[in-house]
Amino acid sequence: EKRFGVFPIQLNMQLLDPTTFFVLGCLLVPVALRAGDTAAIIAYVTDVHFLCCTALTVFMILVTHCMGKKPLELSARDKRAATWYLLNGTYIHILMDGLVGAFHKLPLMDEQYKIVDRRFTRVWGDERGSSICMISIIELFLMGPLCCLVYYGYHRNSGWRRPLEIVVCTLQFMGAVMFTGPELMHGMINVPADWGLEFTFHHILYFWFAFVFCEPLWMVVPFWLGKKALCEISTVLNQQTEDLVALKKKQKKVA
Repeated sequence: EKRFGVFPIQLNMQLLDPTTFFVLGCLLVPVALRAGDTAAIIAYVTDVHFLCCTALTVFMILVTHCMGKKPLELSARDKRAATWYLLNGTYIHILMDGLVGAFHKLPLMDEQYKIVDRRFTRVWGDERGSSICMISIIELFLMGPLCCLVYYGYHRNSGWRRPLEIVVCTLQFMGAVMFTGPELMHGMINVPADWGLEFTFHHILYFWFAFVFCEPLWMVVPFWLGKKALCEISTVLNQQTEDLVALKKKQKKVA
């Protein structure tokens, strides 16, 4: 009972995280743009896919903090990293890029995806959208679940967390490259590019924010987190090597 009392505290901490503000903002965009359509908004927030991803988020927090051994007390930096993985896993990879991007669930969000990039309007089998469809499927079935595991691994100080984190960061980085690269090579024909630098609301939201800001974000953050995990592994291995050398020297002296 005492352990379950930790849940509200952990939930409040997640809500104050920068990643939470970012993801919440993305989820609220369709609601804000359809502010007068009450029926559509109710359908959006009660959609089974949205509710399931929210339930998965709460479930991961409960399992991590309220069951089994006491979780590790993380530094502020590692708490932010862990939350990045949790919300990427449940909302970005599984719900938005996966269920919406590949399978067109959550109609209000699906409308926004099709405006951001016309490749999301292509039917299955159309080669013009096959690359991002494949990326979306990988996000749904692989990257999302792995992100949730990394979140758990952070708080449980699991030995497999760092190697898995490198795998996840590599997938995120390459996913962003494969999503953005072909579009840049083809002259940004599928995104609402602001060639005239008009900075209208449409261009600011769908091009400058969704494409210019968000896509590099999934290159910069995974690169930094992956580098951090690699450095931590290197530090552990170096320390183990030093300990082994010292032990051998001690054994020689005894002999």
